[in-house]
Amino acid sequence: MEDATRQPGNGERSNQAVDRRAFPPTSDGPVPRRGHTHAVSRPTGQLRPGLLLGFLLALATLLLPATPWAQRVALVVGNAAYADRPLRNPVNDAQLMQTTLRDLGFHVQVATDVDRRGLLAALRDFEARARGAEVALFYFAGHGAQVGGANYLIPVNAQIRTETDVPDESLDAAGVLRRIEEARPRVGLVVLDACRDNPYPGANRSSARGLARMSVPTGTIVAYATAPGSTAEDGSGTQGTYTGALARYLAQPGLDIKEVFDRAAQEVERLTNGRQRPREEIGLRGRFVLREMPAAVLATGPVQGVPSTLTPVDDPERDVWELAKRRDNAATYEAYLQAYPQGRYVAAARAALAGLRPAPVETRPASAVAVAPSAAPSVLGRRDSEVFKDCAECPEMVAIPAGRFLMGSPPGEAGRYADEGPQRWVGISRFAMGKYEVTQGEWLAVMGSNPSDFSNCGMNCPVENVSWNDAQEYVRRLSQRTGQSYRLPSEAEWEYSAKAGTTTAYFWGDRFDGGRANNGGSTVPVGRYPANAFGLHDMHGNVWEWVQDVWHDSYAGAPSDGSARMSGGDASRRVLRGGSWNISPRVLRSAGRGGNSPGGRNIGTGFRIARTL
Repeated sequence: MEDATRQPGNGERSNQAVDRRAFPPTSDGPVPRRGHTHAVSRPTGQLRPGLLLGFLLALATLLLPATPWAQRVALVVGNAAYADRPLRNPVNDAQLMQTTLRDLGFHVQVATDVDRRGLLAALRDFEARARGAEVALFYFAGHGAQVGGANYLIPVNAQIRTETDVPDESLDAAGVLRRIEEARPRVGLVVLDACRDNPYPGANRSSARGLARMSVPTGTIVAYATAPGSTAEDGSGTQGTYTGALARYLAQPGLDIKEVFDRAAQEVERLTNGRQRPREEIGLRGRFVLREMPAAVLATGPVQGVPSTLTPVDDPERDVWELAKRRDNAATYEAYLQAYPQGRYVAAARAALAGLRPAPVETRPASAVAVAPSAAPSVLGRRDSEVFKDCAECPEMVAIPAGRFLMGSPPGEAGRYADEGPQRWVGISRFAMGKYEVTQGEWLAVMGSNPSDFSNCGMNCPVENVSWNDAQEYVRRLSQRTGQSYRLPSEAEWEYSAKAGTTTAYFWGDRFDGGRANNGGSTVPVGRYPANAFGLHDMHGNVWEWVQDVWHDSYAGAPSDGSARMSGGDASRRVLRGGSWNISPRVLRSAGRGGNSPGGRNIGTGFRIARTL
């Protein structure tokens, strides 16, 4: 069944690629369309006088010793090692929250895999430290249960056989609120990522699914990882879905704490396709910001040309990023990274910095790939491994060295498909390959609209929902704009670039590693995962990538010079490589292949460009 195919009509918008390996059906049917497509205007106009100076002063402010925070205290608990139903991510989530909160000036106490006695001891200490504090934050990740309308946080080693054991063996969440109220901090925050699943299904009389709503004291917010009465997801990667989103927004300057929770909730709903809907009980009045914007940045006012709704208070990060892009120098990109270490445009800022600095010489492992010695500079001075851009809106490119490699997968490789052979040696001439998949922002700058279903992911996320024909039009316009020869890579060039001197199933080895490639619940910003030895990111996962070739069921008779195979085969299909966010690791291997009609579009397909040197 895994090799079955379906053929959409030419130009059809489809949630299924031709090859079912690209988009296997789920028990809920085809993957639904995410939201609507939004066109995003690009700012125009001149910079206000003094704006750059103010921004650089902000950088100096960030580098000076910080003024001590008013007292901020936190107790972070992560319980995962449950004997009957262990969890994957609570300890990882606790560590992430510890790092995030320390960066915000909190004195953080961490307790992981603690029993009831250890949890009570930690809570007593937290109450003592919270007296008179500016902020007291309690975070719990682990199992939780609702019994008789009350919420209980489950310690490890709890001896619970029936629901009547729960109050005696667990921690009453209402008791946490009472302790915070007694301590009288200015602001109390309680985060319960504790409704992942009720581990005691035998409790059926007064127990209920998920956690119940709680009455909160004035000055306090209780945030639930999902709506009361529902359960939350533990996450398929190394973080719980909710905590990963919350940590990102806690780190962003200028956000009111209520907006932090709101933005995190929206991201979780998007990532889970509405299955998980975080909620808050809010007893806090007025505005409270954990990380203020540097005064010098706020004093500059909005960037001219940015829509007036995006004032520094509404979206200061966007304003700072637009300024950095306009100035396009190392100082402004570094200042953005200082102000927003986990911001929406971090990958783009780092990429821009890399393009302004000489590329380091990389050492690649010895393998069945023979790479030519470093070539002399071309007429344009492009050396092997050099990163460059031909225009401000152009994708970053990496000069790929010439060489020979063994294309396809060996018969003994786990997960191999028959269309990945027979293996044969292929010679590759020097060319340039996109460092990242083409982003929504790069597409918008050339094409004038954004077709992506994941438009809420941001301008630094890969463009998707584009056909092979669409990609051809993009490279045609980019070539016309720059005078350079942009194109799609051949299938051989793509695999040579993905393997980058290796012979293993993935560039890092033979076992899939979710920390090196995205096959989670949606697209993510490009560059989030490590690069291979050629300096290319996301060659495995995130979105499928169109290549130039016509589909053939094998490599028999394929050219050995690395050129695209455009004759014979199935002329109604083109080749896709690399797999996507919603595909099994088997297909994400370097030799994995997929296909679709030239006019087919779906939410898992984008592309990466090549350029002749």
